[in-house]
Amino acid sequence: MKTIVALSTPNFKSAIHIIRVSGDKAFECLQKICKPRIEKKGYTIQKVDIYNGKQKIDEVLLNKFVCPKSYTGEDLIEINCHGSLYVVNKIIDSLIKSGCSLAKRGEFTKRAFLNGKISLIQSEAINNLINSSSDLAIDVALNGLSDKTNKVLKKTRDEIFKILGQVEVSIDYPEYDSTPDISKEQINKIFNDSIKTFQRIIFDSSNVLNIKDGIKVAIVGKPNVGKSSLLNALLKEDKAIVTNIPGTTRDAIESSCIINGIKYIFVDTAGIRNTKSKIESIGIKKSKDSINKADLVILVLDNSKLLDKQDKQLLKLVSKKQNITVLNKTDVANKNKINGIKISAKKKQINELIEYLSSYKNINTLDLTSKILLQSQESVALLSKALNHLMNAKQIYDEDINTELLTTDLKECIDILVTILGLSNDLSFVDELFNKFCVGK
Repeated sequence: MKTIVALSTPNFKSAIHIIRVSGDKAFECLQKICKPRIEKKGYTIQKVDIYNGKQKIDEVLLNKFVCPKSYTGEDLIEINCHGSLYVVNKIIDSLIKSGCSLAKRGEFTKRAFLNGKISLIQSEAINNLINSSSDLAIDVALNGLSDKTNKVLKKTRDEIFKILGQVEVSIDYPEYDSTPDISKEQINKIFNDSIKTFQRIIFDSSNVLNIKDGIKVAIVGKPNVGKSSLLNALLKEDKAIVTNIPGTTRDAIESSCIINGIKYIFVDTAGIRNTKSKIESIGIKKSKDSINKADLVILVLDNSKLLDKQDKQLLKLVSKKQNITVLNKTDVANKNKINGIKISAKKKQINELIEYLSSYKNINTLDLTSKILLQSQESVALLSKALNHLMNAKQIYDEDINTELLTTDLKECIDILVTILGLSNDLSFVDELFNKFCVGK
């Protein structure tokens, strides 16, 4: 493979930048532009000057790692240079002239995977960690980096392979049917345990991944009930315009914040009411779209006034979604006796609502250390297909329908597991995964 180079730190001016070089000719390429001579010794730091021809570009530190004891499994050098992007580009240009090629998205991590340094699940976890924006997202990524999911799936694959081996022996050598390698009771146990394992991983992974990148919360209600004031109180800043004029918010305003380590994406919607204004009607349509797309809907009612026909219509509108009713303006009056969380958004008295959000779907009690998780919805979808094949195989086995159909489903199940584990010769799934990475990782 070619020796690759890329900037690993963000592409803007900073105090220091790190440029990565990886491949068989990493030391050779750098030696062409460095003085004094570079010692090929791993886990050491060396100070050198980098030149473009006779022109000195920068004075840098080289962090050196020798194959196979590096992140990529190849000779790897990290150049710690000063933070001017002009300097960075001059160094990279010099390295390209000396024989390096620009790295593609995720190519360093892809090489780590291909060289057996990390599993495919760990690769996904690395990308998730890079893109994490909450404590929960970090915990999910660290769960993947532990490699326990990889071990469980490998063990399950090996168990399913035992069934396939037994079935194929019975097809090719029927005379051995009387003395099987594994009994029918053992086969049934493997089927049942494997199905339960898949179901548990799919259930836990789906639940966690759905909220990892943020819980989408739509704030809805009639005009002037305090939706924008509530958004500002949640964000602890004046994000939305607040006036006494009904219909001030004409478009959905989306903002996010972290509450007790969980990311919430709040959408302050236009007030929903009957109106002849075309512009306001467009905003109301967007509000209804926001309700459909939300994980959770907060319906804000003005508790200083009795509920009217439109309030009751809104209660019906949000009833099909996971929702919570919030009774606002309780500092003014409490005129309604319906279930809901009482707040004063204007006075930022919203502690009870914060507690509810923190306990949404029992997030505050999630213990990811004990769970076996996949790192992407794509992997969950693949494991769901594997589960379907496994369940089909069990039914065929139980009903003794057709041995060849049984082997087909078992092979499909194993092939999917091999893909998830990154052991397949078909690298299309792998290529798609690493295209989601940033350059330099």
